[in-house]
Amino acid sequence: MGAQGKDTEHRLKISLTLPVPHLLNSNYAPTEKETQIIQETITLAQQEDHRLKKLSDKIPRFTSRAHDATYRECQKLRKDVQNFILKHQRLVSDSSFPFRCLPTELLVLIFLFRVWDARYNWSNTEQVDRASKKSAQPWTASYRLAHVCQRWRAIVFDTPQLWACLDITLPTSSYAINSNRRNPASSHFLEEEMAKYFERLQEMLHRSKNEELWLSLRAFDYPQNGYKKLCDKTRDLLAGQSHRLAFLTFQTRDHTVKAFCDAAYASDALCSRSTQRNPTAFPRLKRLILDTYGNPSVVTDGFVHAPALQEVTIRGAHPHIIALPLSQLRIYNEDVLAWTYNLPKFLETLLSSSTGNLERLHLTRLRYRLEPLPLSSSESPSPLTTPPTGSKLAHIHLDFSHRDYYDVQSIGNLLTYFHYPAIQTLRLNSPLDLLGTMINIANDRYPQLPTPFVKLTKLYYRSTMRDANTSSLVSFLRLSPNLEELDIELPSENDLQTLSIVLARLHLKSPQLIPFKQYQTLAPKLRKVYIHTNFWKQSDAQVERMLASLKRLTKALADGQVLDREGHPLLHIELIFEDGDLYRRSKIESFLNNRVPFAVGFYRSTFFSQRRDEILVQVPAANIYSTSTRYPTTRIRSSVMYLSGILDTIDKHRLSYSQMKDLYVSGLHLCLNRLSRLPVGSLPPGYSKHHFRGQAKAILDRWEPLHRKDLCSPETLTLWAKKGHRKLVFVPLNDPRRTGPDAMKLIYGMDDYAVEGIGMS
Repeated sequence: MGAQGKDTEHRLKISLTLPVPHLLNSNYAPTEKETQIIQETITLAQQEDHRLKKLSDKIPRFTSRAHDATYRECQKLRKDVQNFILKHQRLVSDSSFPFRCLPTELLVLIFLFRVWDARYNWSNTEQVDRASKKSAQPWTASYRLAHVCQRWRAIVFDTPQLWACLDITLPTSSYAINSNRRNPASSHFLEEEMAKYFERLQEMLHRSKNEELWLSLRAFDYPQNGYKKLCDKTRDLLAGQSHRLAFLTFQTRDHTVKAFCDAAYASDALCSRSTQRNPTAFPRLKRLILDTYGNPSVVTDGFVHAPALQEVTIRGAHPHIIALPLSQLRIYNEDVLAWTYNLPKFLETLLSSSTGNLERLHLTRLRYRLEPLPLSSSESPSPLTTPPTGSKLAHIHLDFSHRDYYDVQSIGNLLTYFHYPAIQTLRLNSPLDLLGTMINIANDRYPQLPTPFVKLTKLYYRSTMRDANTSSLVSFLRLSPNLEELDIELPSENDLQTLSIVLARLHLKSPQLIPFKQYQTLAPKLRKVYIHTNFWKQSDAQVERMLASLKRLTKALADGQVLDREGHPLLHIELIFEDGDLYRRSKIESFLNNRVPFAVGFYRSTFFSQRRDEILVQVPAANIYSTSTRYPTTRIRSSVMYLSGILDTIDKHRLSYSQMKDLYVSGLHLCLNRLSRLPVGSLPPGYSKHHFRGQAKAILDRWEPLHRKDLCSPETLTLWAKKGHRKLVFVPLNDPRRTGPDAMKLIYGMDDYAVEGIGMS
């Protein structure tokens, strides 16, 4: 019997050889071939378990020590076999470990997050600048996912949404000319590359099937060499898919947009689908972003008959040449308002409640004069003077902060086109006192309404004309009883004193204790207040007075607080400081050392981030942040002088220790470093003679010693990392490299970084 047990043990050890040891301690799913081997091994192990059970049943127990030892040995071997079976059954059982092999539906959902992220970046109208287009092409992620394994490849190829996000950049003639000068054979090479690009585009359109397309097309000029036909073929290929376009972004000349629309209407696909009298080439188009320049005589009317178009953003010099279905738009954004077209008629169509559905309006740079509302007669005002009560426009954003492009009378006339009782969100940024103007218009237009801004819940207000009407803010609060959120710059001393009383009334347990009756019912639903300081714009005396006002506000709020059910203050007040010099920051810090009944925040990298973005916009051809977009020659000339002014402003800025971290978090140092190392051949005409490379290097040379001193500070507790070729290697807190000669090769503050692009040395 003992010999039989040893023989069984020997055979079991052979059968228990692990077929896939690399899968037992991992979350990888077995392939089909490995699954078959595992199932065969499980079958053999089950046979061994059955044989051991029979052997253990035949062993007489409690008869001798030898029999008992054999029985225990069989039971031990049988337990090992059962554990072996259980481990391998888990590898092929979806019920035990469903996440070892994710269902196809979950994998598709995970893959689509990459596409949705790209769509969000494109749909955000503040992120379509040329400088922000520095990420990889959207389909790169799809190709990478297809190379992971065979199963993922099949899923990616069978998911059309992964191939429906297209970012197309057609080569320019300047790029081709420069390439031909460097290498006579480059023209043939570019033609081959364009042919491959065209084939890949065809493949993606085929894989996307009939899915809605999100297209971003950049073509700043038509090439004039041998591969122009391929560029035209690419444009015609995309125009042939116009019936699938749901989102369309153009950054090109005006005539390119018109040529695209003409090609779309002339496509064979449209002719074969056309059963209507007035067919449309864009039946699915929902969002349109145009950033154009060129000849203002070219009129584009291809989007007039887009039945699903609801959101439009127009930038560039000539927005009036784009004909749009204004009556069906819900969101309209325009960077340059008014040129030569009839603006009152345009706004009448856009804001009319009888035929319009506009809900959001964003206007920037009121560059040209806007005529006042027309009157039909001296006795009878125009219907637009009192907008209909059914207006749907609820969210208004007017940004007239560019002082070179505003007219006081035109802005006042523009404010008369809105229906105030329908406004829910209002964002105003102007050197003028727009709140005072709106108050006067509301009192004249709605004399029967004590609170014309009855639906307003959020107010964002910036104005540099403080002496125009110091009571505008408080007067506006009286007309908006449902206001919940207020975001303002630090107001004047009189306004701040009044605001202190209002906030104290909302903050105290007994608001009736406020001695001024006119403030006891002011803004009863106000719950969030954000006050942005601008000490860096003020003199030392003004800073002292502002801090004294803030101390009075602190004293007014110190007696008691109204708490919600969770024990938090019912009114959230946040004081946000912008960049200032060391002296003023120290004064602010001494003020904050006292106990204040509100939150405190800091705008980090305000100055540095703005200058970095300006450089990125002005020098797209300099390959900063891997940007390859090139401006036309006319814009290059204007950019030269503007960039010179930017560097002069940066050169005059003196840094403090507290600002060093803000500098590196903003990435301005990296932008200047790349600007200082630009090769001569990559600079457009006019950039070299201004010595931008030398000026950027001089700025860095002055900042680097201060940065090294800041590196040695024991107060620096943020994360550090070393710039590698493809990855970031974190450097510990006490690493000697932080204080060594190579300290400038380190970056820190990774939690605040936009990580893309900083890993490359």
